[in-house]
Formats: sequence, C-alpha cells, structure tokens
Amino acid sequence: MLPPQLLRRQDRRGQRIGIVPDGDLRVQLCEARTARCRDASQRYRGTAAVRGPRMGSAERTLWDCKTVHRGGPCYQSARARDDGQSGAVAERAHEVDADYERRARVLDARADVRAHNQGSTDAVERRLRSFGTVRAMVWGAYGEASDDVHQLLDYVVDAEATRSWRQLGARSRAEARSYLMCRTRRSWGITAVREMARHRLTRLEWVGARRLPRAAQAVGTAGAAALGTAAEMGAVQAMQRHGRGAGMRR
Repeated sequence: MLPPQLLRRQDRRGQRIGIVPDGDLRVQLCEARTARCRDASQRYRGTAAVRGPRMGSAERTLWDCKTVHRGGPCYQSARARDDGQSGAVAERAHEVDADYERRARVLDARADVRAHNQGSTDAVERRLRSFGTVRAMVWGAYGEASDDVHQLLDYVVDAEATRSWRQLGARSRAEARSYLMCRTRRSWGITAVREMARHRLTRLEWVGARRLPRAAQAVGTAGAAALGTAAEMGAVQAMQRHGRGAGMRR
C-alpha cells in the first residue's frame, strides 16, 4: 500500500509519516463502540457506549496504544466531567479510529502513494477498513483504562483459565478465572501507573529550561547520524546553560 521509502521518511517533527499500529491481534471481542451514550444510565462503566454484540469468532484487529496526561483536552472534555472516572480515556479512545482514517486519506492524496497503487485514490483507506475499527488501548494518568483494554483483559483471562485451570490446581475454571483476573488486572494496572510515573520523572530535568530543548526537538535533523542529533545536542546545551530542573528550585 505504501512505498518503502515513505515508511522510512520522517516529517519536520521527527515523526514517521506512515500508518503503523502498535498491535495486530486475533481476538474475539465485542463490536467496537466508542461513541457516547445519550442515556447516562446505559453507559458501560460510566465511560462509553453500551458494548456491542460479541464477535462470532476471533478476528484480526489492529490496536493503537495511547496515554492521556492530566490537564490535556481529554481530561477537560464533557465525558471526563460527567461520565465517571474513565471518561477521559473513553474520549481519547473515540478519536483513535478517526485519526487513522484521516491519516489514510492524507496518504491517499499523495502522488507517490497513488503511483505505487496504480493510480488508486483510496487504496490505503480501503486496506485500513478491511481490518475493521482500530481498537484503542488507552491508559490515563490515574491508571484508568479504556473499554477495549477491559475487553482484552477478559479475553486473555478467559483463554488462560480455559487452558490451564487444571495445571493451576483450581477446582474449576471459574475459580482459576477469578485468580487470574485478580493477578492480571493488578499486573497491568501497576505497570501502567509505574511507567506513567517514570515518564513524568524523566521530564523533570526540563522544568525551567526556557523551552530551548523543545525548540531544538521541533527543528528536527533528517538524515543525522545515529550516534547523536542536533536536537539532543541542543537539549544538553540548554541543560548546561540553565541547569537541570531550574524551575523546581523556586
């Protein structure tokens, strides 16, 4: 669908131009529904629309992993305000598939992409739609997750309980499922919260750096050597000039 040189190219912000999902899984979930329910009493976990019917069999699905930071537009949305503790991640999950469709249309409009697809004007979008709705694995700043994460959790736990409840020494599949659900939910949740905290801590050194590191990153250095870039050099120089975390000393 896309010429190889386009997948390797970067835009001015240093981001890849192509559409590359974070996961490609064959799972049996419910039909994707991320739109907000008008009836507040029908919102599943207070976050999203009522779950759709379950797929008849496992299907190949594309997944995109996102994180939501406090203070952003998702936490200021109506869903975050009115739909419970997971409203912000539900709002972000609702945007994921539309983002992929929009990016597919942008790629289809490129002359090199059309030439690669024998003149087709919607080759990328048709290929994307063949996988169905892009599922959104969204984690929030407080460890909350989108409904697709909960559906994937249910699927993983059900499959493992069915496969290994006897080896675990459980008296029944239901008993094994209860144990596995508790253990997996705790493991995923702690991992998400811990990595969010680590991410925030790694950014503390830029507090009070007068935006010079971010300005250097925005310039970009296409084709630079792998051992170092001008953006990284600018960030180091800014740290040397203004100190590490200067704003934290006030």
